[in-house]
Amino acid sequence: ASVVPQDPHRSSHQQQAELTRTPDRKKAVTTTTKYVIKYKLNGERRFEFAQLHSNSVDEAKQALAKIHDASDEITDINVSKAL
Repeated sequence: ASVVPQDPHRSSHQQQAELTRTPDRKKAVTTTTKYVIKYKLNGERRFEFAQLHSNSVDEAKQALAKIHDASDEITDINVSKAL
């Protein structure tokens, strides 16, 4: 492995940024957007943020099912883009 010489004109922060700036290959395949899911859990109003492919209620239901118990009643689902 070759050692890259330190450039005295660049900060260590810039070099660190270059090391961590790797393209996210997963994003190129399927783009997700941050949505807020407003819903009622057993009659109590709640909201969660989730990365979803679309604002479909079905996709939101699946996301909520992962974090809640099967016995929980999830109703009044509303999906909108997070600000």
